[in-house]
Amino acid sequence: MAGAVLIGLVGGKVSGLPERVATSGDTFALTAAPDESTGDENYLAAGGQNGGAAITFVKFNVKLPEDRLPRRAWLWLGVKKSPLPDLVELSQVPDTRWTESTLTATNAPRLGKVVASVFPKPNAPAIAFDVTKALRGSGTVAFAVTAPTSAQLAQFVASESLSTFAGPPTITFEWSTGPIFRDPPVTPPAFATSPLIPELPPLVSPWPDAPPAVFATASTSNPPPALTVPNLTPPTLPTFEYVPPPPPTIDLVPPTLPTNEPVLPEPPALPVIPALPAPPVVPEPSAPPLVDPSPPGAPVVEPSPPVVEPSLPVVEPSLPVVEPSPSVPAPPVVVEPTQPTQPVECVAGERLVPSCGALWGVAPGAHTSQDRTQALADFEERAGKPQMIYHAYHRGRELFPTAAEVAIARDAANPRILFLNWKPTGATWGQIAAGDPATDAYLDQLAAHIKANLSEQFFFTMHHEPENDVVDRAGSGMTAKDYSSAFRHVIQRLRANGVANLVSTMCYMAYIPWNVQPWFGDLYPGDDVVDWVSWDIYAYSEPGHGFGDFAEMMNRRASNEPAWPGFYNWAARTFPDKPLMVAEWGVWYSAKNPRHHADFFDSARLQLELFPRVKAYVYFETPNAEGRDSRVQNTTAGLRSFQQFSNHPAFAVKLPRAQVNGREVSPWRALPTPMPSSLP
Repeated sequence: MAGAVLIGLVGGKVSGLPERVATSGDTFALTAAPDESTGDENYLAAGGQNGGAAITFVKFNVKLPEDRLPRRAWLWLGVKKSPLPDLVELSQVPDTRWTESTLTATNAPRLGKVVASVFPKPNAPAIAFDVTKALRGSGTVAFAVTAPTSAQLAQFVASESLSTFAGPPTITFEWSTGPIFRDPPVTPPAFATSPLIPELPPLVSPWPDAPPAVFATASTSNPPPALTVPNLTPPTLPTFEYVPPPPPTIDLVPPTLPTNEPVLPEPPALPVIPALPAPPVVPEPSAPPLVDPSPPGAPVVEPSPPVVEPSLPVVEPSLPVVEPSPSVPAPPVVVEPTQPTQPVECVAGERLVPSCGALWGVAPGAHTSQDRTQALADFEERAGKPQMIYHAYHRGRELFPTAAEVAIARDAANPRILFLNWKPTGATWGQIAAGDPATDAYLDQLAAHIKANLSEQFFFTMHHEPENDVVDRAGSGMTAKDYSSAFRHVIQRLRANGVANLVSTMCYMAYIPWNVQPWFGDLYPGDDVVDWVSWDIYAYSEPGHGFGDFAEMMNRRASNEPAWPGFYNWAARTFPDKPLMVAEWGVWYSAKNPRHHADFFDSARLQLELFPRVKAYVYFETPNAEGRDSRVQNTTAGLRSFQQFSNHPAFAVKLPRAQVNGREVSPWRALPTPMPSSLP
């Protein structure tokens, strides 16, 4: 009763329009306890727990007028336990069939697009996500709340809680007093962190109709064409005047919020992670020679050791038993509607972005002379699963895709998306940007070749990992700004020549000494010529630089660069509307610590969905990259763990198939194109 009253379920409406709607279901899944149901808990969890991921799921039965949409909609979560992680994200969940009483990590739906992010102060009392773009009419909508860390666990107020400070997850609406809009103007509020605000009076709804500036909110939506709508900026706290309906007379005393966190004991380097049922045993190969895990000449970076937060009991504040006033009506009973019975499939769509889940691929047999088609077949046999992306590297004046690559893309049994990686030679970035005649002639020839031989959408990048080649000297032709201009020139020239199926990918080297250089931000070519943002990152199997679990690799930090937030967190803030890809990743095997091989792949399986912005993972398989070995078969246990990871349900993404003259053709294909005999 207290939670229902607090959230304003008994409040009135403004001009007949809904003010708010409370959750119709809230729970969380624990990947380290995959069959555990948490629907009756009085808190919601997001982040890392026991080496795995905690993912909160919330859904709402939204009823909106048929003739208009809200100017703004906010999803509110009350904070139950501080501190909060640096980043908390909200993703759409296309499949709304789940119920809070039965959802577990085993049957949880896949996560879709990240719709909003919050970068809160650690002790923020509540957070609000802008969900305006996600609400397009009446119906059931579902979201997932995640935090990209294995070392922190955020806890929020659930509908089962009796907290007098914050109610259950709730969506509030703002309505325009001017013209009626079916597509409301959405301008993200200015980024602001969340200082702690004074405690609200008892029985006052904590969710205002518009978020005050003290609640950190960040929208990931691009603003639509400008429309003149008054008062789009939420008021700041000093001038905010929220007048709630007269509260009933109930004498509740809000609990004291915790102010101090207990000191956690230092955990082991990696948690013990439960294994899935073992697949068929693969014979143990001979151990490779010992290798040096550090690249020659690489600066030594001291990482922050991975920290895994132990499972802590949640103590619900003791509240006095209070009989409600007779004047307070009972809250309405929320009845969950019947859900559709058909499963919601994850499908790769426009610009190859999957509607949920992530794409899965490989660059097989790298740094070897092995035939790439055979290397791909061998890798797929070891992984126990076909790959969706095939990553190929080209340089200079090569024409691509080759005949073998086109055959890989159009394999009748397992068609794949090509990721074509080109490194120019013979000209500096500055010369390419200025229209170097030889490079332009090659680009024109390459465009004609691609149009004649490949109609499917494909990933493309120019000079991946450019940081290592930057010469930060005016006139060098190799500055960061020269790179961004050259990338822009290449993409625009190929598209101008009719290569409309190109999906451009900016590919960074996630190496902390480069990430913190003053010129690092100048590398980005611009949203109009970049479709995806990707980075390359590897895990090391010996303590030191790059040692840890999957979450450490994805968001690597260093103690000597405390301002660097980790690549994933940086990308979430810098490119909120771009899908992310890990274009190269792998585990450098060490015979000195062979167990890390399996432990790492286990952590990858359990922590994968802490990073919902990443919509593609491409493994880099090589026996010898400057003495380092990333092959998945280096240990029997490691191969078994990799097979389990590759069968993660998040990778069950389908490529749409097209019909041409009544005949089904290969996926993601724009137009059928005959295969010429002149390919090299």
